[in-house]
Amino acid sequence: MGEHLENQQRLWLFIISLTIFWGVLTPIPSSAQTTGAQSPAQTVHTTHSDQDPVVFADPNLAALVAKGLDRAGQPVTYGAIRHYHGRQLAVNDSDGRVVATSLEGLQSLRELPAGIGADIQFDLAPHVSWTPLRGVPVSGSLTLAQDDMHDVNFTVVNQIRVLEDPRVVSYRESGLNGQNRYRNATGLTNADIHLLEPVLSQFGRLKHRADDGTMSFAFSNQCLTDFSYFRKFGKVNVVGYGEFVDFKHAFTYIDPTTFTSDTVVRLPARVKGLDGEPVQTSTAGYFGQKLTLDGTDMLVSGVFSGTPWLILTHQQGSSNFSFMDPTVYSDGSLLTSDGMQYYRLKWQKAPVAAAPAPQPSPPTRPDSKPGKPATVPPQSPTPNRPQPLLPPKPTTHPQPMAHPRVVYATETLYRYQQATFTHQARQAKYAQQPRANRPLFVILSEARSHAGRRRYFVRDINHGSATDGQTGYVTADPQYVTSAYYQSTPHHVTVINPAGIVAHPQPNLSAGNPVTHYPQGTVLSVVAFQRRHLTTRLQLSNGTYITANRRLVRAGVHPLPKGLQTKTRVTRYGTASLTKRLQTYAPGTRLKVLGWTSAHPDDLSTASPRRYRIPGGYVTANTQKVRLIW
Repeated sequence: MGEHLENQQRLWLFIISLTIFWGVLTPIPSSAQTTGAQSPAQTVHTTHSDQDPVVFADPNLAALVAKGLDRAGQPVTYGAIRHYHGRQLAVNDSDGRVVATSLEGLQSLRELPAGIGADIQFDLAPHVSWTPLRGVPVSGSLTLAQDDMHDVNFTVVNQIRVLEDPRVVSYRESGLNGQNRYRNATGLTNADIHLLEPVLSQFGRLKHRADDGTMSFAFSNQCLTDFSYFRKFGKVNVVGYGEFVDFKHAFTYIDPTTFTSDTVVRLPARVKGLDGEPVQTSTAGYFGQKLTLDGTDMLVSGVFSGTPWLILTHQQGSSNFSFMDPTVYSDGSLLTSDGMQYYRLKWQKAPVAAAPAPQPSPPTRPDSKPGKPATVPPQSPTPNRPQPLLPPKPTTHPQPMAHPRVVYATETLYRYQQATFTHQARQAKYAQQPRANRPLFVILSEARSHAGRRRYFVRDINHGSATDGQTGYVTADPQYVTSAYYQSTPHHVTVINPAGIVAHPQPNLSAGNPVTHYPQGTVLSVVAFQRRHLTTRLQLSNGTYITANRRLVRAGVHPLPKGLQTKTRVTRYGTASLTKRLQTYAPGTRLKVLGWTSAHPDDLSTASPRRYRIPGGYVTANTQKVRLIW
């Protein structure tokens, strides 16, 4: 009996030893290392044990992470990250003292427990790689400041994982700022913002925003001029201080033969607000020129002859500059921007291209009269066996058209998921808009409904709209859609685009070779018409070319009204959305009209009411409240 018990003990010792030995050879997954009610790590494959320290290349960044983990003065270990619990991890340099020279080590935050991310805010030295941020979970806020962000790997930035942070806080922000105030000449551009769409849209879709319902987007000390991209994210607070902008492709020509010391140079605002409206963000001339605000245009006097450029600026909070009030929109959104803007001057008359080549005359028949084209008798159709007329089935996977066209909507219409229209298949509504704001589409193919009605399969090309880039079916009925470009030569056109148009010496309308800017209301003489890929061009009497887009120009002479007279009490506002109340006028007041625009040009689901631009702001165009003076 004793021998039997001794053999059992030896067997159990052997099994225990074998289990320990096998455990040494087989590493335990990191997810199994969590204890109690801890959530599993977000990244379970790792070669580091809990006791291993995280190697940071920058000790200041290591101290910032340790502070967020409540381990100030201690080394950061992988276990401290994996088993972190409680509030979202704050890697936040609120004092502005940390300028990270490397992000190496920050990739360890990928092992935070599920549902927990980092609230990141600190500065980076120029040219520091962002690669360690790939896949890092961020909760609610990410604010980094670094010059020369053109060198940033946008693919890495777009792979940051944005998590919901259910805390009720006063601040939520996605911020990518420069450090060199008003001098970051290689900062992010308008095109770069669109390249950051994957990560920015994650912030824009967050359910838990600031306690006032806004999401802040900060892009200060960059090179931005168009903030309409952010409108798609609903109620936002956009900050863009210190923008450095050189309008090198938009020359302002000054004829030296007529220039005097009293000459006033008009510089239209070239910054676009959240609704795509012109926004003036400058208040002073850098070299002491006198500025007068005319609507959103700046009138500059005191220009020195031969000056190669004019610099307009407003340096927020600096000496001699007050803090600029934000533009307030109807939904509570805010935009605050200023910067250093370089307007290029050319001291010469606007160049005139060579006269257009004469158009060849159509061929004539010997028996036809001179000057009249030959007529060809109609060909009789070839007899075929009658075929049953069956309505074609809708195209499920439409093939691209050989010659796609651009059309715009003239009436309210819907875009559908399929060629046979049903209420359930509706994707988007496009309300009837004023001409300069009509929705644009590229026709990719044609299809038929079950009843045989023609449909266009289109792509939405309304840049700035929430539907930009989406595809679907719209009616092909010419009562609802028509060509967005003129297909023949009108004798005259009137500029109707609120921002005006630019003429070019070549029909490609390259941004690098503009000739002159024509403001809204300018009447131009047209001598020729030319096709250009999906679009058409008009050649002016001076040999230059302009767009034939019907949203930008209108055939015929349609001058702007000289002014308006109020019928009731009318208020002047700072924006076309009639926000930021400035002044109220009594009935019978006469006001100068500088132009007109739409209230919310990027929201195509509802009609955009017209507003008149007057000196210092905007007023309603309601005919019951104002009467035009011609």
